[in-house]
Amino acid sequence: MLGLVCSIFVLTAFFVTLCLSASAAWSDLKRMQIENNISVVIAISYMVAWLADMFVFTEMELLGAWWSGFAAGLIMFVLTFLMFTRGMLGGGDSKLASALALWVGLKGLLAFIYYMSIVGGLLALIAVINKRKPLPESFAKRLGEDSWPAALLKKKNALPYGIAIFLGCVGAFIYTGLAKKLIYLPALVFVAHP
Repeated sequence: MLGLVCSIFVLTAFFVTLCLSASAAWSDLKRMQIENNISVVIAISYMVAWLADMFVFTEMELLGAWWSGFAAGLIMFVLTFLMFTRGMLGGGDSKLASALALWVGLKGLLAFIYYMSIVGGLLALIAVINKRKPLPESFAKRLGEDSWPAALLKKKNALPYGIAIFLGCVGAFIYTGLAKKLIYLPALVFVAHP
């Protein structure tokens, strides 16, 4: 019974993380801004899942070694902080990527960076194409004056990297098998601890 309760905590924390990271991506598209509290709640959600995983599964079956997520978060923070100092992405992007790196751990960090880079490259390609053939103004107006399409129409160099971070993280969740494990988690716990 305790294992089932802990698995519900892990699933809830994962669901909260997915919803908040999707919200951050949407916010970045609409307002070119990611709220700091989103990254904080994602990090707290990871801690809840990490503690539940450590409590139920003695070998940290879901999230890997106890230090893996923390190492991945630190590496991502250093990498994105350097990008921030060079003006390549915003502070909110750095915090969001670091918080999500906790979840993917070292096992999924390269996949996270890879998928994030691919999506970031596609966003940059859209920005370059927009310089030659601008988006319709009606599209920018629907999303708002502070949106990325509006920034593109004003010829600003801006990318909503929160979208790339979110999709990169989802790709890493699939690559590492974490998403699949979490889908089957309640059944596994129930079989292991009837």
